[in-house]
Amino acid sequence: LGICATGRGAQQKFDRWLQDNLSFSKYLSLNVENGVCDSVEVHPCTWLVLLIIICCFAAVDRFGHLISLIQGTPVCMLLACAILASMQCFAIRKHRRVGDRVRASGIDAAQQCAMSFKEARPKSELSGE
Repeated sequence: LGICATGRGAQQKFDRWLQDNLSFSKYLSLNVENGVCDSVEVHPCTWLVLLIIICCFAAVDRFGHLISLIQGTPVCMLLACAILASMQCFAIRKHRRVGDRVRASGIDAAQQCAMSFKEARPKSELSGE
């Protein structure tokens, strides 16, 4: 950009450059497109699980006369509880792994944020001059 960060009028020059070179409507349209794509794209594992569930429902529908509703309901409830419990276990395990990595680095998130803030700001702003 050719703008000195510590020079006079840097903020005004940067604002002028943004007004001249940034198409705000294009920026918004790209963000909306990315948001829609993120909400529409589905992970292949999710598709696999959905196919398995649909196949199970098809089998139950085909052979449903062998199992009464009273017998099938507890099985479905136990299956739902097992799925929720496994999701909880995976979430706890993932949370512990993240915590272990943070502790292994020796720096907590607040210290890391404060250090990056100090590095990004000029010394004159930090000292209050």
